[in-house]
Amino acid sequence: MQQWYSAPPGMGIDDERRTEERNRIRRLANRCGLVMLLLLLGMYVVSFGLSFLGANYWKALPGWLTNNFSFSDTANLLLNLIFYLGIIPLLLWYCNRQSKTRLSEYLRFPAMPKKAVWKLVLMGFGVVWAASEAGSFVYMGINSLLEMLFHIQMNTPDVTVDRNPVSIAVLVLGSAILAPFFEELFARCGLVGTLRAHGGVFTAIATGVMFGFMHTNFQQVFFAAMMGIYAGFVTYRTRSVWPAILLHFMVNGISVLQSIALSFTDINGITYQEIEYLMRVDPQYLLSQLVPMGMVSLLSLLFLALGVTGLVVFIKTLIKYPQEFSLPDERRHSLLRTRDKCKIFFASPAIIVFLIFSVLLSCMNAFIG
Repeated sequence: MQQWYSAPPGMGIDDERRTEERNRIRRLANRCGLVMLLLLLGMYVVSFGLSFLGANYWKALPGWLTNNFSFSDTANLLLNLIFYLGIIPLLLWYCNRQSKTRLSEYLRFPAMPKKAVWKLVLMGFGVVWAASEAGSFVYMGINSLLEMLFHIQMNTPDVTVDRNPVSIAVLVLGSAILAPFFEELFARCGLVGTLRAHGGVFTAIATGVMFGFMHTNFQQVFFAAMMGIYAGFVTYRTRSVWPAILLHFMVNGISVLQSIALSFTDINGITYQEIEYLMRVDPQYLLSQLVPMGMVSLLSLLFLALGVTGLVVFIKTLIKYPQEFSLPDERRHSLLRTRDKCKIFFASPAIIVFLIFSVLLSCMNAFIG
């Protein structure tokens, strides 16, 4: 039989296949990096446009609008609607069109018992809690070091909201409803769908890191990346985005409730005053402060209990049933190891530019505000 392929001198068939796979990963990485850059540019261009241009036209709007709604609430609502209902769906469509991924494939429910799905979500909550605690410790350490060496500190994001129904509704809509659904669709269907043919572990790591840096916030980048890696693993394994959405909804939902409760407290008056002063405070005022502070404490305990329980279940499962964390590799004949794929992916020009741009935006948020 005549040989249909003749390899170049000094280059075997495996070498050429390896080179082809490197090139494919590099092309996909550049595509993902471009999409992430467009995502950040779209978000910040719309945000700055609403802040600087919208303020000039706000007073020209009808009085019924300006008298009943604040400019910040209206701008935040428009930003959420444009970003989650406009920018993300367009980028998701582009990703799926290029990778020929069908959105319906990921919107189906997992083919496993509900108990197993909730177990995956609970373990994910444990991973997020552990990453959040570790990230907070590192963040405080860096802040202390910056203060000691340069007498500067990174800004702490304000997690409170104005005490009015409109501000609260905008926060709930954006952070607790739109963000979990559309961010997970974009990251798990679009990005995971783009990279999934090159292996589950590589796909989870690559999409998780991009998801973390997408937040452009030094306080969130680490635990968001860990949540992204775990959510990518679950999505790849179950071929469903719903467990990731549920995990994201639980994390954001508790955080939103804490923010609302904190907004109705006078933290300085409760935390730093003497007991004698508290004894002279009007009982109604004291009660109005104790109730929201009690809610904050209960929500913190709930987050702690879910986190510790999920982490314990995660560790026990990892020790006793390690096969539950194995991922089927769609590219069974890949000649590249996972670490080689990650090196190629994160060394791609578009990914490097995205990471640098994300760090610059994070610095701007941390030191300028």
